[in-house]
Amino acid sequence: MLKTWKLYLLLSSLMISCGVTATPTTIIKIQACHNKNTQTELDRCRDEGLAVAEKQLAEVYSRLKKTYQEYEPGQVPLLDLMVKQWRRADIVECEFTSYFSRGGAAYHAEYIGCLEKKFRLRILQLKKIVETP
Repeated sequence: MLKTWKLYLLLSSLMISCGVTATPTTIIKIQACHNKNTQTELDRCRDEGLAVAEKQLAEVYSRLKKTYQEYEPGQVPLLDLMVKQWRRADIVECEFTSYFSRGGAAYHAEYIGCLEKKFRLRILQLKKIVETP
């Protein structure tokens, strides 16, 4: 029981230190892309948003994995598999939902925007895992 609480406390502090919360700035960043004047500006904005989300997800995952390696090593293969399957599912869903814009100017922004939203969702899902001991 004590081991479980130590793991919970470590994971909770990990999420806080990574800044994993649904903040208004996250929402503003996504909305700000809709106000761009050109497709190039929109694409750049989406790329920046995806890069930030991808970095946050990688940081949270890396720290979470290190914590599990120390306290619950049997869970590490399941964590790895879960994240790998998330990635595949996200790519497939974003390809599917942006299909009708494929070949058009909006495809890149639509596809990348979808991935950014998925990555942000995955960060929140990892946070929920941490918060449920």
